[in-house]
Amino acid sequence: MDDRYANRLRFSMAHELGHYVLHPAVFGQFPSGSIQEWIAFMRDIPEKEYSFLEYHAYEFAGRFLVPPEALRREFEATLLLAEQNGMPRDQLQSDAHLQYLAKPISRTFAVSSSVIERRLAKEKLWPLA
Repeated sequence: MDDRYANRLRFSMAHELGHYVLHPAVFGQFPSGSIQEWIAFMRDIPEKEYSFLEYHAYEFAGRFLVPPEALRREFEATLLLAEQNGMPRDQLQSDAHLQYLAKPISRTFAVSSSVIERRLAKEKLWPLA
């Protein structure tokens, strides 16, 4: 296994765990036969319902790997460090600033920066008020 993909794999596993925990009735109907039966089962799920299931699993994975309160603490610590390095909080507004802040936080939680960026938005921590 290549370490470059470890964060992606962790998120994917958490996402699938989310399906298992949140949607047992739906996924309990999976056919236990061939791959072709599984593909047909997945293809037959209406788009609206499929999107609903996927959204929940992504939210589960994000909250499981990046708990909201721990994210708040890490974000606040990162903002303080940025201020100490000459980046006043009230000037942190751009996408580039978000990427700069998300990078060290992503290492703390062993997820990608894009996961942190999404979690900051979901938890209404970004954009800064």
